[in-house]
This record gives sequence, structure tokens and C-alpha cells, in this order.
Amino acid sequence: MKVYAFIPVKNNSKRLPKKNFLKINGRRLYEIVVNNCIKSGCFDKIIISTNSKKIDKKIKYKNKVTVAVREKFLNKRNTSVADISVNLIEKFNLRKNDIFFVIYPTAILINSKIIRDSFIKFKSKKIKSMLSVQKYLSSPLKALKIKKNNLVPIFKKDIFKQTNKEYYFSDGGFYWNEVSNFKKYKNFYPKKLKQYVLNYNQNVDLDDYNDLIRLKEIIKLRNIKF
Repeated sequence: MKVYAFIPVKNNSKRLPKKNFLKINGRRLYEIVVNNCIKSGCFDKIIISTNSKKIDKKIKYKNKVTVAVREKFLNKRNTSVADISVNLIEKFNLRKNDIFFVIYPTAILINSKIIRDSFIKFKSKKIKSMLSVQKYLSSPLKALKIKKNNLVPIFKKDIFKQTNKEYYFSDGGFYWNEVSNFKKYKNFYPKKLKQYVLNYNQNVDLDDYNDLIRLKEIIKLRNIKF
């Protein structure tokens, strides 16, 4: 059995242009993630999947990291991270009992300690698939959307319900998967999916400038060094 890390680094994004290549403390976001993966000591191989041919020249960890430039058919906007994972499993001949970890290139707050701790949990409890999540601060049943300039409840029947239940959301952090289990579904939401709960300050799903501001505030507040 071998353990792989997949880091999907595309060079185009809609709401926050070239977000994976932004710099924090003089280091590109994806480079910080790569370094966190290396420091964790969990991986036999770390693979960056990218549509940027320049990224290989920027990687400083030549002996520890492999850069896989994507084929053209993987450069479509609707290409998912699951599609990228399927391609990497085939390209690098991963075996059924191998394990792979997908971490987003902007998830710089997920440090080596979190990666290692999540791996220990994944292995010790013989989990087949694990997703990083965060807890909703309020009930998602009260969610609203704007339709024809009016607010409309998404869950009309449930919006007035009082609930003490805890709800979680995928926070754009990471996935752990056993190859054989992933191949059954070819997505990250199989029937038996376990959670690794992160708190509000352990990951920011970086989609727009407001997220970037919050990320920088967390780094300053916690005095995080990269």
C-alpha cells in the first residue's frame, strides 16, 4: 500500500483570478500546501495536477513532488476534482489498496499536524472515505435565495422549524480515499462517508476577495508563519 497526495492547481478561476498563484508572505498558496504535505510525512508521492506548463519551473522540491500537466480534455470548466483524481489514478497506476489524499491548493491553514492527525484517524478506524467539513453557524434550513428581486426560502416547508441538530458543510479542504472505494462511485460522496471536523479558523474556502480578506485576518490574528 502506498499513500499519495493530489493537489489540483489550475491557473484559471472566475471570481478570484489566478487564486492558486496568489502569494502570502512571499510564497504562492499552492507552494505552502505542498510544503505542508511534505512536512506531514504521510505521503510516498505528492502529485500536482495542473494546466500550467510554467509551474514545473517554480517547484523547489524536485525529488519529492511530481508535476502532471493535464491533457487538454481535462481543461474544461466543468472538469471536477473527481475527474482529475480518476485521471491521476490511471496515469500513476495506483493499486486498489492504495490511499490518496486530495487537498485544495488554497487550503494553506490545513497544516502538517492536521494532515497527519486526519490520516491517523482514517487509518486507525479503517475508513474508506473521509471529507473535511465545518459546522454551520446557523441552521441551513433557514437559507434564502433572491428570485426576481425577492427573497425566497429554499426549504419552504422547514424554514420555521426549530432544530437542535448539528449540520455540516464541505469546506473546500481535503478528501481521504481508498482507491478501490473511490472507483465504485468516482466522486467524493459515497454511501459511507466519514467526517473530519475543522473549526472556523482552520480553513477558508477561497472563492472571492472577501474570503481572501478573512484568510489574511486569520493569519495575522494567529501569527501564522509559512
